[in-house]
Amino acid sequence: MTIEARWVSSLDELRALGPRYDEMVLASGDGGVFYQREWLERVWPYYEATVGGTLAFLIVLAGGEPVALAPLVIRAQGWTHARQRTLAFIGGTWDELDNWMPGLMFASSDPREQADTTAVLADAIARRGWDLLELRLMRPSPSLDALRTHLPGLLISTDRLQTPRARVDGGLARYWASRSKRLTRILDRGRTRAAADGVSLRHEVTPDVPLAHRDEIETLHLARQDRLRTTGRMRSSPFEHPQARRVFWSLVDWASGRGQLRTHWLRIGERTAAYVIALHHAGTTFTYFNAIDPAAERYHPGSLILAELIEREVRDYGASVIDLMAGANLTKTLLATEAVTLSNLSLVNPDRPAARAKDAWIRLARRLALSARGR
Repeated sequence: MTIEARWVSSLDELRALGPRYDEMVLASGDGGVFYQREWLERVWPYYEATVGGTLAFLIVLAGGEPVALAPLVIRAQGWTHARQRTLAFIGGTWDELDNWMPGLMFASSDPREQADTTAVLADAIARRGWDLLELRLMRPSPSLDALRTHLPGLLISTDRLQTPRARVDGGLARYWASRSKRLTRILDRGRTRAAADGVSLRHEVTPDVPLAHRDEIETLHLARQDRLRTTGRMRSSPFEHPQARRVFWSLVDWASGRGQLRTHWLRIGERTAAYVIALHHAGTTFTYFNAIDPAAERYHPGSLILAELIEREVRDYGASVIDLMAGANLTKTLLATEAVTLSNLSLVNPDRPAARAKDAWIRLARRLALSARGR
């Protein structure tokens, strides 16, 4: 069987692969929900306008059928970074539209087949003209060791971010029995305070985001992000910029139409105290987008809505994993059964003297800047 690697540099080339492409990414696991062609058609122009660069998807075909994907982009850095040509994962905008599921994707789940296919990917990557390979936030995979083997000098480091997940494949009874008393106290406290204030707590689920509630969604998210900024944390909202807002709602509507989205709502009295827009595929539910009303924090709405989301996603929709997305806080930690370690991979191109010279210049500039600040 002929195995070849093909670079795809435009959405038109991606479309030319036809339905076989979506079949491959959806077969690759739960993260495939973020790489479907029509999802990319909506989000890639936003990425391109935000961070620049050229689409550089690397697809492996076996007998003409797509079997693996490296969703990459190549872009030239500014003069402060010596005009480095960086090959990295798509996204990287570090805002609410960012793709938090970077990684290599394989139609086969067999570790040996993945390692063999990774060798093909690595060979094609090595022959591409880049100065710096920078693959951030990769999840554990046989491909990590295979990349290290086939790209000598590749540096792999652990990122400070982790992805908390609630794995509930042992059943809800076992899951809740394993949760800490601290979580129980938080949930009880929220319910007790609502009862004392004479307000009801209601959890609702919709298969979309109704138009009548979109202003509410936007207002809550903007208020929450403003609140977080007062603590010195960097936060953005897709509702601050018209283009990002259009992209966000187009993604929501498309995923809703595909039956891959549900919205969970926590109502306290007549008000929405919190919501979570969840994407789901292959037994995993991703808590893709959420916000909490700062005025409702005394009821612990974040803990209440996620606890009920886990209950309903497992009981009513058959989910076995609730992926709480990258980044940790107390609520996620108490609800999670595991934390997935994320890795950063980097390599200065050993076959390009100019790449090594640029890297040396950047390192020297950084040392000089640090030295100047220390005076």
